[in-house]
Amino acid sequence: MSLYKILSLSSLSAVLLLGACADEGDDAENGDNEEDVETEEVVDEEETAEEEDSEESTDDEESTEDEESAEDEESTDDEESEEDTDAEDSDEESTEEDEDADTAENGDDGEVSERVQELQENGVSVGFSNEPPYAYMDTDSGELQGAAIDIATAVFEEMGVTEMEGRLTDWAELIPGVQAGQYDAITAGMAILPDRCETALFANPEMQYGEGLVVAEGNPEEIYSYADIADNPDITVALMSGTTQFDFLEQEGVDIDNQVLSVADIPGQLAAVQSGNADVTAATENTLRAAYESLGSDEVEIVEDFEQPDINGIPSYGAVAFALDDEELRDAYNEALEVLIEDGTIDEILDNAEGFTAEANRVEVGEVSVDELCAPAEEEADSEEDTEDDAEDVDTDEEEAVEEEEVDEEEADEEDAA
Repeated sequence: MSLYKILSLSSLSAVLLLGACADEGDDAENGDNEEDVETEEVVDEEETAEEEDSEESTDDEESTEDEESAEDEESTDDEESEEDTDAEDSDEESTEEDEDADTAENGDDGEVSERVQELQENGVSVGFSNEPPYAYMDTDSGELQGAAIDIATAVFEEMGVTEMEGRLTDWAELIPGVQAGQYDAITAGMAILPDRCETALFANPEMQYGEGLVVAEGNPEEIYSYADIADNPDITVALMSGTTQFDFLEQEGVDIDNQVLSVADIPGQLAAVQSGNADVTAATENTLRAAYESLGSDEVEIVEDFEQPDINGIPSYGAVAFALDDEELRDAYNEALEVLIEDGTIDEILDNAEGFTAEANRVEVGEVSVDELCAPAEEEADSEEDTEDDAEDVDTDEEEAVEEEEVDEEEADEEDAA
């Protein structure tokens, strides 16, 4: 082989070898580049994942913050709602209290009646009789005193009537006076009786009380009951004109026309016994005890073991009275009176009044009504009519029986004659 060919082959081999090496270098570079790309992609993916995690974390934090904010807002709203509710409840309670006060003062509709408004502007005039401890004028101060006065004053104040003028008169003139318009009301612990209900409009009862007797020292006639007076026609009893005792004694059989000495007032009753013009005097226990203690005399005494009569009207129930056509004022008075009974004001007045206690003299709401106390007048009238009808029926039956007997006798005589 020639040298030229050998060199040519060598050159060719070298060229091929260089080309192979170059291809390997390219492949290596390409491999490195691919690895670099893959690494970059992995890094990018990791960074992307981290970013996504960061975003998710941020979203979670924001979500948590939003939830916490929402909860705080809800809590705040709940608190505000509770406060609003409490405020509304408080307003409602306040409104109800105001309405109750309005109702007590102004009636169920919350409006002041014209009659009450008139008294609020001009004051109320009240007629009373000088009868301790119910109603009387203190001789030293000139002020009105007594349980009945104190109760009337409190009730009218509850109605918004702050000015009350007392006018003293005889007991027997109280009802005629209020009927004639001389007073707006009368009070002296006056008992509600059927016959009085025909001439005066009574409020519901505000006190109750029993009867009492005062006799000469040592009780020489041994009088312990109304029946004892009835059993001895020689006994004279002093009574104040127009009082319930006339009816009570008559029910027990006392001869009113021949055994009763009528006087003007309580002091006159005790004076009659002191002077010997009467053997005994009768009135409500509270009245007699107060008068007896005030008198301070050894010439008379209270009958401590007096037997209360078991008759209609005892115990007595005292109340304020109005003119028959003054229902508007009477109804307003009843509403205010009920408020003061229920809140304990009347009990307090009775406990602080001379001769009274709440335990002995109170009248509970609903215990007895003025309608019930006035009703016996009609019931007694009906009973009397029934009794008269029954008596007429008996007389008719007896007459018919007699006529039948006479007819039978005539028929028998005719048969005998035949």
